[in-house]
Amino acid sequence: MEDEDMLSDQEMNQLEDHGPFKSLTKLWSHPAHLAVFLNYVISNSDPSSLLFYLVTDLYKEGNAKEMKKWAYELHSSFLVPGAPLRLNNVDENVAREIDDVLLKESDKEEILRKVFWKARVKAKEELNEQLADFQAKRTAGLGTLFGPSDSQLDESIHDKSKEMKIIESILIPKMEPYLEDIEREIVDDRRFTTGAALGTVMGKVFGLRGPHFSSLLDRCPTYVSKDKSLKAKLIGKTRKLIIWGIGPQGYQCSNCGLNIHRNCVKVVEENCPGPMVKKEKGNDRISKLMDRIRPENARRKPSSFNFAQGTFYFNIIIFIYLHFVRTKAFLVIYMFLL
Repeated sequence: MEDEDMLSDQEMNQLEDHGPFKSLTKLWSHPAHLAVFLNYVISNSDPSSLLFYLVTDLYKEGNAKEMKKWAYELHSSFLVPGAPLRLNNVDENVAREIDDVLLKESDKEEILRKVFWKARVKAKEELNEQLADFQAKRTAGLGTLFGPSDSQLDESIHDKSKEMKIIESILIPKMEPYLEDIEREIVDDRRFTTGAALGTVMGKVFGLRGPHFSSLLDRCPTYVSKDKSLKAKLIGKTRKLIIWGIGPQGYQCSNCGLNIHRNCVKVVEENCPGPMVKKEKGNDRISKLMDRIRPENARRKPSSFNFAQGTFYFNIIIFIYLHFVRTKAFLVIYMFLL
């Protein structure tokens, strides 16, 4: 009598063939199988490449204005040195090329649409390696550790209801720990980014719906979001670490205009210096011109007032008067006489 726990010939052939798990191309068109693979990658490997690949596929669907905003969010989260989910096999040259595009050609929609092409190629290389590892696990009979049996997955291919139930049963429990950490504000940058990217994939790649999932997403920021409340604000560099991520990345003092990273707010002194006085263009020109006409010995601290020094100060007064009261022609004549 055959052992009932042994795999049937049909199931064994399926394991060897791997079905939709055979290639990434097949995997993308089978959401339930993709959810199983995503669970495996998050549990046993680095999910950066898979999350980046899926989210940047959504990125290409935006318009020029949206892609410009989203590009900064994705670039700072996955590609730049020090990014929380930096892709392992993408070198700094690729990141610099994207920097150049965002600085010089961010108004060109077609260029923006292809800005992550090289990084996606690199990400796909790592995904193929991860898929090969998962296939080895399946061959060893460990596939069900990360999702239902192949027979259940096959049944879901033509049944949307079963497909969604499988996806929810796998990914919602995976998502909840990230949300708990985010809400308790004990999450590090990497977990925060993973949670946000996973929420994006669940809502916009798998299309999860319903009250329970909506309440989950309301608690989590997402990438490629058209919600104006999550508009990215690129705060100036106030520290050496990059200000990365999605949504507002810091705070600005409404009085003095100081920009500060949100992680640094607690260590900032509360003594506000007050409103910053903006320099007028005219004043800037005066400063530069005065540096040019000022004698070298006038820059030294005088021991006593003398005639030459008094003449110098008088010249400055005349210069300022002519600049503000007289015409530019008078100013040119005076500068010529000097």
